[in-house]
Amino acid sequence: QLEPHFPQASKTSIGHVVQLLYRASCFKVAKRNDDSSLMQLKEEYRTYEALRREHDAQIVNMAQEAGIRIPPDQWSQLLYGDTAHKSHMQSIIDRLQTP
Repeated sequence: QLEPHFPQASKTSIGHVVQLLYRASCFKVAKRNDDSSLMQLKEEYRTYEALRREHDAQIVNMAQEAGIRIPPDQWSQLLYGDTAHKSHMQSIIDRLQTP
């Protein structure tokens, strides 16, 4: 159903994004009777901006945990394909460095 609009979106790539957001506790998870779970996006992540901010923060955090330090202009280039999001990436880095 998504393919006509997003041909680059595979089940695997979508699964990776969901896993990343799950790690960030972006979902309310309800267990069902048949041993399955229902995942619903928490209210605070229902805008693209909020969800994208958390997605980006998780990626930066994983890199930092692995000892990888990348400047904000390079993060912007990697995640957005331009350097226009440098200040956005700087604010994420600052937030992650604040105890």
